[in-house]
Parts: sequence; structure tokens; C-alpha cells
Amino acid sequence: MLGSPRAVAHALSVVMATYNGARFLQAQLDSLLAQTVFPGELVIGDDGSDDGTIEILTRFKQYAPFPVKLLCNSRLGFADNFLTAAAQASGRWISFCDQDDVWHPDKLERVARTLEGPDCDLVLIVQGATLVSPELKPLDQQSLRPRRERRIPRLGHHGFWVWPGFCLTVRAELIQHVPFTRRPGFGMNGLGIAHDRWICILANALGSSLTLPGASALYRRHPESVGVSNDGEALSDERVSPPAGDRAEAFANVMRELSNEVKVESWRGFFLEAAEAYGALSGIEHARARMQASPRMERARLFFSVAAAGGYIGRPFVSAGARQLVIDAGRMVSR
Repeated sequence: MLGSPRAVAHALSVVMATYNGARFLQAQLDSLLAQTVFPGELVIGDDGSDDGTIEILTRFKQYAPFPVKLLCNSRLGFADNFLTAAAQASGRWISFCDQDDVWHPDKLERVARTLEGPDCDLVLIVQGATLVSPELKPLDQQSLRPRRERRIPRLGHHGFWVWPGFCLTVRAELIQHVPFTRRPGFGMNGLGIAHDRWICILANALGSSLTLPGASALYRRHPESVGVSNDGEALSDERVSPPAGDRAEAFANVMRELSNEVKVESWRGFFLEAAEAYGALSGIEHARARMQASPRMERARLFFSVAAAGGYIGRPFVSAGARQLVIDAGRMVSR
């Protein structure tokens, strides 16, 4: 994508999901008005608010310096609300936006500058945030601020990697050409997995991602919010998830089905490779689960089989890292 940041930003759609967010919504909307470059549009999906949210959005629509599209949904759940709104966006790139945060003024400009040059492989831009209290005071928790710019190739993230949705800008084609109804159904209340996890899975399967250093938003934490745990681990709606091996197996099945269904020719092979990678991850995670309930000799055999398959050190997609290696090695020798 070529052009100045202002011109590039015009090809960006901001997609927001709201539900009874009147308490903090205006601050988020004001931070959109304070952006150094404006998006081409703001698409809002409201999920049946009855607390004044609609009134705030209606007023904002009247004076916003960019087009605002308001969709009134009915209790879809936050993930489907986001993805339904995203499907109505007209931009070539989509930046997700929560209802209760505050964006730094240059958040969109940083994305736009990244997209100034041609880059056919890039499908996801990842930004950071500072965790704050309801009063916007920084919290003494691990932040979500990447330390350096990083380019991650296709299948270069771990298979379970996820980052909060409001920090993601995704190539719109991923939403336009892959129905979000294909998501595995082990999310909250039996619904599909959260929008941020789905986007990260698709992006990891189909192209490269670019992580920008530092923070681009204030991530407001309060009892009604859904987002990260106390240690900064990104969460979505899978509060009670199946075992890791079963999750990887479910993702492998979806990737395999998409390799036969997707209309973009070049993506078929990518989805098939992702299916194979998730299959490998499933085998590793099933072995690790059995390790915990097995006699010592069997634990040792399983530990070394996981290590040989790259389950600790090696291919990022399946590797749990050195810390997990130490934990599992301790379990192997314990009585």
C-alpha cells in the first residue's frame, strides 16, 4: 500500500464492539478524535445496550470527522459482535477497538506508516498497551508493551499465541474470505472462540506479522472487562478450555477443512501446512498430558519423545520453551 500516512489511514477501518459501555465510552471516542490521522470509517456493532450507549454513539456520529456506521445487533456475544461488524467494514485493513480504552494519538499513524510501502506477505500488525485502572492510573502488572520491532514469518508464532484484539490491525481479506462461523465452538457458553484468538490463528497460518515496540493505548482494567490475566497473559472467551491437545486437534481439523473450502488459491496450501503444524502440536500436548499421570519410566519416555519432537526447544509453532522444559523435567524425576 503506497501513499502518505494520511492517505493510507483512509484505507483503514476501525471496528468497535459495544455493550452497555456508557461509563467509559466517551473517553475512547474522544481518543479517536485525537488521532493524528483519521481512519476511513468507524464501524460499530452494538449488542443490545440499554444504558445510554446508543445515545452516546448517535451523538458522536453527528459530529465525527469520518464516516460512522452503527449496527444494532441483539446479544450476539462480544466475539460475534466484533466479527459481524468487521464483516461490514470497507477498508483494506481493520483495526479493532474496545469500548473502554484510550488510544494514544499516534496509534493509527504508526500503523499507517508501516503500511506506506508494498508488502504482500504482511497480514497482521501488533501493537502494545499499558494496563491501567478505571481511573487510567498505571497498574503494577506486566504490561503488554513489546520491547522491539519484530517481524514474525508465517507459522512463526506458537500455535496458541494470541494478543488482545484492540492491539491488532488485520488485513481485511482474512475476514472477508474466511467465514467466522468456521471458528471452533469451545468458547464461552459454547460459542466460537474469541475474535482476537481467531484473527491470530488465521494470521499465523496465512502470512507474516509485524510487532511495533512500545505502547499505543491505555488498556483499562475493571470488573466488567475481558482481556488479560494478572500476569499479562492474553485471554479471550475460553474461560474453561478443553485440554491443549484437544484444542490443537480442533484447530487442525478447521485448518484442514479450510484448505478445501477457501476460494483464495494460494491459501489452500497455507491452511494445509497449518493443519499439519497443529497436528504436530496436538501430539506433543497429548504426550505432555499423559506424562503427568504416568509412572516414572513412562514419564521419562514421554518427556524425551516431546523433546525430540521440538516440544521445548525448536520450531516456534510447537515449542513451549525452556521454562516448560525445566518444569516437565522436574515432574519426570519426581516420585
